Amino acid sequence: MKTEGIEKQINDKIESWRKEQGWACSDPFIHSTDVRLFTGFEDILEKIYMFIEMGQNYAVLYGDYGFGKTMILKKICHDLLWKYNIVYFEEPVSRDEIYKELLKNCSLGFFSRLLGKKPGIKDYEKLGNCIEKRTVLVFDEAHSLNEAAFSYLRSLSENSNKFSIIFAGKPEIISMESEKRLPQYLIDRLKLSLPLRVMTDSEAVELIKKRVRFLADSENYLFDDDAIKYLAHKSKYVPREILENASSFVEYAIERGIHRIDVELIERKFTYVTRKQEEVSQTYLTLVQEAKAEVLDRNTFLKELSPLQRRIVEALFKHGKMSTPMLAELLGEDSATIRHMMHRLQGKYDELRLRPRIAHLYPLVIAESVKGVRGNVFSLTHQARKVLSTD
Repeated sequence: MKTEGIEKQINDKIESWRKEQGWACSDPFIHSTDVRLFTGFEDILEKIYMFIEMGQNYAVLYGDYGFGKTMILKKICHDLLWKYNIVYFEEPVSRDEIYKELLKNCSLGFFSRLLGKKPGIKDYEKLGNCIEKRTVLVFDEAHSLNEAAFSYLRSLSENSNKFSIIFAGKPEIISMESEKRLPQYLIDRLKLSLPLRVMTDSEAVELIKKRVRFLADSENYLFDDDAIKYLAHKSKYVPREILENASSFVEYAIERGIHRIDVELIERKFTYVTRKQEEVSQTYLTLVQEAKAEVLDRNTFLKELSPLQRRIVEALFKHGKMSTPMLAELLGEDSATIRHMMHRLQGKYDELRLRPRIAHLYPLVIAESVKGVRGNVFSLTHQARKVLSTD
């Protein structure tokens, strides 16, 4: 009953604020890759569309987490689907998985289908011939593809003129010092190499306003234009950081009953609000988790996570509290990737919707400040540690 009372008080407060604000939802700044929310980067889109239209083979798009790679890729797929075969790989795939996706786009004759005759995995020319429309292969997280996949794509492209291939990944995908760099034979053949840029002031304003118009069904934007520009400046003009920090100010507005945020408020409260974003309300969450937690064994729980998330969770279970640099060194990943995953393990970026079976366990990690340690130190929540302790 105590848990239900806390939940009801919070929900009532959120609902009351939402109605007063005139919004259809309480937070339009949640993570979403709905292409209807796409904003800015028209210069990048134009270059990629020209690359495809000219029938060129290889392009690479690179930038750190939060710069909008996935949104740009999905925008491309959405806009060009009417004209081309679009095959989008959201996660790293093997050579065999690429081949299977290509077969889905093959137009085989009646007798070929009847006799089960389909192009073999190395029948590159035949694969190209049975695909009627030009095909665009789009690889997100391409820095994690293996050599067999890269080699297969080269052979495919060199034996058929039907394919344009777009690789997207972190900056290391083109770095001379990186082990996750594209093979030299692909770098030598690149027709387009595009670094992602930060947003402009006008793009940041439209990013916030479009979210409110589309998701909150309102033109009451909460932030005025100057406030959005200042928030973008404090967020280093990185799209995901802008949205995360806007979301944090929505939470602050709900708590304080505020319905207008200006530059002065952001300037005064930015550190407080964004710091609070990293903290977890343990009193409330522990009560909710204990009330809702179902019995899950360790293996079932781990299978619900991504491979890197599993490694992070297992490292925290084994070693206890760890900072971002410690985890990055132990797991052989960069700090930006670890920070992004820690946000996900805290339940951000729509993680709860993506993993409904374990949604009631979030957040899986908590962040806290430790004297003498730069940045946050992370540890597993009681509930996550309890599940990991089961057989």
